[in-house]
Amino acid sequence: SVTNLLVNFLAIDSTYPSDTTNVAASAVWTTNGLPLPPETNSVNLEIVQAGYALTKTLLTPSDRTAQVGEPIEFQIRLMNTGEVDLVVVPLMDTFNAAYLAPLSAVPPVNASGAGFVSWTNVGPLLAGSETSVVVRFTALATTHGLPETNKVRASPSTPAGKPTVPVLTNE
Repeated sequence: SVTNLLVNFLAIDSTYPSDTTNVAASAVWTTNGLPLPPETNSVNLEIVQAGYALTKTLLTPSDRTAQVGEPIEFQIRLMNTGEVDLVVVPLMDTFNAAYLAPLSAVPPVNASGAGFVSWTNVGPLLAGSETSVVVRFTALATTHGLPETNKVRASPSTPAGKPTVPVLTNE
């Protein structure tokens, strides 16, 4: 007869940059009490951590409220905090088009429309590396003392067979 055992494990640490080996061993006895030779089987396993951080910072004006007609500049930073490369890194920056109009970006945007600018890929972003984007807007109208939110969204992909990363936003 055959017995199958299913055992679940929780990965608690990375094995990067190498693999680990999971070994199963059995020792059985016959019904008359005689031991059989032990059997083992093993599997190599890679455990990696995938992750990244996304931040958006107001660069200018840095120490006061913006005035209508002046440029406003933001820096968007992506830091690959994991051990897995981010192969494609799309970004979308959204804003209220009643208050801001896009001026320029480094690197240049791939698409823009009412209330958004986007980049199809600011990657690849190798494990442990980072990149930044600077985007400039013109202030179109006063917010009458109420803050307006400008939000960036990143949705990177990882190589096939590697852990995925979640979509992140920062405002």
